[in-house]
Amino acid sequence: MSMSPEPKEDPLNNRHHPDFYFPDGNAIFSLFSRDFPDGLLYNLHSAILSEGNFDESPIALPSCISALDFDSLLAYLYNGPSMYPDSEDFLISVMKMSAFLDIADGIEFATWEFIGHLGYFWLTQTKAKIQELRTKIAFHVPPIVSSSACDTPGPCFYSWNREWEERVRQLIHHPEEPISCLDLLDQLRNVHIDGLCNECQDLMVTWIWGKCLLTQEEGLIDKAVEALVDLQTEGPLRIALSASVAGAPTRLVVV
Repeated sequence: MSMSPEPKEDPLNNRHHPDFYFPDGNAIFSLFSRDFPDGLLYNLHSAILSEGNFDESPIALPSCISALDFDSLLAYLYNGPSMYPDSEDFLISVMKMSAFLDIADGIEFATWEFIGHLGYFWLTQTKAKIQELRTKIAFHVPPIVSSSACDTPGPCFYSWNREWEERVRQLIHHPEEPISCLDLLDQLRNVHIDGLCNECQDLMVTWIWGKCLLTQEEGLIDKAVEALVDLQTEGPLRIALSASVAGAPTRLVVV
């Protein structure tokens, strides 16, 4: 007698609030916090919401949202592609609103329309490289180079490693406002690190700058911008990318 396999548990079920995720609810909210980095889901009844059920109690949108932007987003969500306005203003509005409301497919649509298939291909490659670089920076502490004028090499070693593991890693992977690598370099240069002598801190900032550890991200961004400009013309990169994408979609040729 064969045993039927046990049904796999939906990973989203683990994110349901134990008390306030009602099976018959019709308004689902998500909450992300330090206590719940993977997110917590609430499923509430719309009847308990005081806004949005009647004309007398509408949901008030922030004043920074214009009618043009909101109408464009709704046109994107409700209408088919053949009915989308053929204008850059429409794409800009969809991009702005999608970024504001965290609508991933809206951002992807507007980006694709703006820069085309080859541009989007290049953009995703650059994003992956930057993410790989930032992860490497966050989890590989640069070994401290002690200054010859340092009188406390032991405490400086400990303070430097603590700063990188606790502070730098948090800044790079902040869920809402991750710091850029150049801003991180400025912060390491201008903000005193507790327990680290000034001589060691100055030497480490100079060493990091000399090794280009925190300037590579800006280089990748500049290269991507140049590539996107080149793709708007019949430049050599466009020709090489066209051949690469046509022959092997997962292979990128850089010229």
